[in-house]
Amino acid sequence: MIIGKKIKKGIKIVVVLILLAFVYKHNPYQFEFLGHYDKIWAHRVNTLDKLAWSTPFFKGVELDLVYSNGILDITHPPKPSTGLSLAEYLQSLDPKDSINLWLDIKNLTLKNVAKINQRIDQLINSNAYPKELILIESRAPEALSIFLDDNYRCSYYLPDGLYYMKSPELNTTIAHIQNVIIKYPKLEISSHFRDYPIMAQNFDAPKNLWAIQHSRIKDYSAIRTLLADTTVKTVLISYRSIRGNR
Repeated sequence: MIIGKKIKKGIKIVVVLILLAFVYKHNPYQFEFLGHYDKIWAHRVNTLDKLAWSTPFFKGVELDLVYSNGILDITHPPKPSTGLSLAEYLQSLDPKDSINLWLDIKNLTLKNVAKINQRIDQLINSNAYPKELILIESRAPEALSIFLDDNYRCSYYLPDGLYYMKSPELNTTIAHIQNVIIKYPKLEISSHFRDYPIMAQNFDAPKNLWAIQHSRIKDYSAIRTLLADTTVKTVLISYRSIRGNR
């Protein structure tokens, strides 16, 4: 009987621990971000459902855009479009809530930037959405310069994988990025959090990072270090609400 009671008690403890782990996994307030929640935004919030689940917990959300035929479609290639536009997205938001929007424009170029700039201006003006809450990201810094001239926050999406590049490729890439920052001094930069040590050593520009597949144990120290850096403005995390992550 005593052994049976101990087994039942052990099972209950295991069940409680599993439930606590499940809740913690789906909780946006993680120990590694403690004291810096103002910098933590939700990654890939590309549906209105996920937007509704995210806005109570985060000061900002990131979404992916593809421009085509006058429409800013919210989608992340190669996934097919769901038909949701930035116009509908903004209409679902209340400007008074002051939700920051990180717009990752996948196909921004010098050829289409004037039309995209005009469309975004139209949308934020018609929805009375504060321009200072908009961060526009692209791999094309020369195209971002038009948004910089209009006083938008802009972030240059750096070449992939600085942290695993070898010399001389890394040195060449760093020199290129430095030249871009010199040419566009108001430009911010963005990359994977594992690139942060290289970014911190070589660039003084404001930094926006994503830590969407980090280990809460192995990467704890790295996350705490970058969050303490005043040049790090935003860190995206993968928010999986208990209701799902569509």
